[in-house]
Amino acid sequence: MFATHFHYTRLFSSLLFCLLLGLPYTVQAATPPSVGSRPAQFDFAPDWQTITNEAEGFQVEIPAQWEILELSESAIGLGMAIVGENNPQLQALLSNATFRQLLATGMKFYALDLSDSALRYALPANINIIKVEIGGDLPIATLQKLNERQLASLAEADYPVRSEIVTSYGREALLFQYVVAYDLGFSEPQLIAVNQLLLVEEGVQYILTVGVPLAAVDDYLDRVVHIIDSFQLLTDQPAPTPLAPPTATPAPTVATTPTRRLLRIPTPTPAPQAFAVVKVAKLNIRTGPNTNYGVIGSANQNERLLVIGRVDDRCSWLKVQLPVGKSGWIAGPPTYSSLEGNCNDISVTPPPPPPPAAAKPCVRFDNHFNKVADVTLTMPANPTWNQKFNIAPHGRQLQCLAPGRYTVSIGVPGEGSVNGEFTLERGGPLQVIPIYQEFN
Repeated sequence: MFATHFHYTRLFSSLLFCLLLGLPYTVQAATPPSVGSRPAQFDFAPDWQTITNEAEGFQVEIPAQWEILELSESAIGLGMAIVGENNPQLQALLSNATFRQLLATGMKFYALDLSDSALRYALPANINIIKVEIGGDLPIATLQKLNERQLASLAEADYPVRSEIVTSYGREALLFQYVVAYDLGFSEPQLIAVNQLLLVEEGVQYILTVGVPLAAVDDYLDRVVHIIDSFQLLTDQPAPTPLAPPTATPAPTVATTPTRRLLRIPTPTPAPQAFAVVKVAKLNIRTGPNTNYGVIGSANQNERLLVIGRVDDRCSWLKVQLPVGKSGWIAGPPTYSSLEGNCNDISVTPPPPPPPAAAKPCVRFDNHFNKVADVTLTMPANPTWNQKFNIAPHGRQLQCLAPGRYTVSIGVPGEGSVNGEFTLERGGPLQVIPIYQEFN
């Protein structure tokens, strides 16, 4: 049951991810990680199945091995809840009832690759088609600018949005390509290469979205091209040719295939990697670059850690990659670790907010006399330290001090004096010392 729930969680998240890409909403993308290693090559030639949706008026070809899913409105709602939980910036949008209904009624087709190779990625390759009524037609160049502006806020900076006006079965269309990072909550954010074809007919917008893991974009390239080239509206298909008279010369067949090309996503040159080698028997790994931050683990001598950030030009503290998509900070060279690589090649990473300073324990003196009380505090552990103050008649005085043992001398003119001691512990409760009228 757990494995089934896990896979469906991924499917719902993947579905919502692709649907969001197909609609004109601004979404803040997560910070991209480095592209991971690719799995084994996709060395099989897929069989193709033709999907014809007469009711919605479109046709597309997909690999026969891909699974087609029919998701209900309630299932989409569950997917929205999962996506919203892991991406707080989407919660307001996904809680909107009108938007939820739009997704549930607008999606007409969804399929994804569930092969062993594809499932090595948190988000497998997938395709969806949505159909949305926009109430009017805009010039294709205007649609291109509007969509580019919306997608620019979603795409990763290293992969700017690319678009092209293409011809699809005699109809002008838009082809978009960009890369997004998406947080599923159970792994590092995933980089997804998105190819999107947009067709408009009489105020209705058709959006075909094909998303594949960026690390496998070369393996999927031919299939993405085939899927996009096969998509067409049924109104664009040629009418059946009537039977020609026996004496007529058959008319030449007119090719109806698209005359477009797939935009190719460039893969950036990977940045040089650096590693930290632990020099001491055991080195603390902390939540930030300072001993004031908490310890979250440790590394043993000679352990080699991938460095993903530094705090200053001396690399005095290094941010290192940890298992399960986590990270932490270790003390840098030369005493605690050595650096394999160039410090200047490591990006400067802002440290997390410093941990709040531990609150000092406090003691409160309550003066019940109708006269001023004189108080003197000393510390047996530090004979040179003392603190003196006065408390007004029927007044109170709060003192927050370092943890430790204290002696106190309280005097009230004309009433007498009293001596005592108390101990303050870090994180301990407030102590109250009353100064009573009968204390003499």
